[in-house]
Amino acid sequence: MNRFRAACTHLGISAVIAALIVGLMLRFWYPPPYFDAMGGEVLILLLAGCDVVIGPLITLIIFKPKKRGLKMDLTIIGLVQVAALAYGSHTMFIARPVFTVFAVDRFDVVPANEIRAADLAEGKQPEFRALSLTGPVLAGIALPSEPVARQEITMGGYKYGKDIAARPELYLPYEQTAAEAARKAKPITMLARRNEEAATRIRELERSAGKREEQLAYLPLSARNQDMSVVIDAANGQIVGILPIVPW
Repeated sequence: MNRFRAACTHLGISAVIAALIVGLMLRFWYPPPYFDAMGGEVLILLLAGCDVVIGPLITLIIFKPKKRGLKMDLTIIGLVQVAALAYGSHTMFIARPVFTVFAVDRFDVVPANEIRAADLAEGKQPEFRALSLTGPVLAGIALPSEPVARQEITMGGYKYGKDIAARPELYLPYEQTAAEAARKAKPITMLARRNEEAATRIRELERSAGKREEQLAYLPLSARNQDMSVVIDAANGQIVGILPIVPW
């Protein structure tokens, strides 16, 4: 086997392994549209660059048939690749979205590394006391009507060093806050006026959901990389879909 064939073989094996891992990430940790919302493409490029490109390139450079110590060299390359793959996968794992939380007048996507273990243990429901491995869990936060108590919660980010969306002890099932979401939502026509692409995406969603324009509204979705729009039923606040349209 010459160096070019060895590098191509190495590239093929690396590409298959990387594709399997990325496929599992997209299937479980970053279901659509959260991969784009959380900036997953940057991490994937780094992961693929280390695992799929650098390893085979080094093989192409050092491979010489019958070279003394060739097996050791290839073993070291493989170990470095495994380490890079493990590091990249761990980074993707701890940055995965685990909660989508409605609070005040928008939805926030909360990654795993923003949730403290002590806070997680205080979740009111079982689904709020664990970090999901299969996409974000939907939750809502109902703020008290009493002004002092409301201000204490909304200003809690300064006291606790975190946004209210990252406080599982405040989470409720979204169904209990859906009516409030419907009251705070804006007519979908406002979003459709942004541009032709937005209007087209909204029409497609209306057809797939079997809803008319006047039956839909939207709220902002705030995420790490890209803000999007959550489309809801204007009557009851139930989520119809998430569109990659900037809501602001």
